[in-house]
Amino acid sequence: MKKTNAIRILESNNIDYELIEYSTKDGIGGMDVATKLSENPRTVFKTLVTESKENENFVFVVPVDKELDLKKAAECVNSKKIEMIPQKNYCRLLVIFMGDAPQ
Repeated sequence: MKKTNAIRILESNNIDYELIEYSTKDGIGGMDVATKLSENPRTVFKTLVTESKENENFVFVVPVDKELDLKKAAECVNSKKIEMIPQKNYCRLLVIFMGDAPQ
């Protein structure tokens, strides 16, 4: 696996980590990941990226067995309304935030 910026940051700060790989060829969701790893779904998290009408992006991290309430999330970030970003925009934002594109 190619080293990502996240891995470099962990290593440069001498933080122990375990890299776990699994197949995604058939598509995979958070509950699938929890099952493959034999983990409680409440301890496996998904990262959800939203956008406001003002083109502000907000990132929420929630357990894979839960749904993001967009109305409550909008209240948390003092926005009238937020929506999930389109899947096609996710990679572009990921590169901007993290500096690495997913493979």
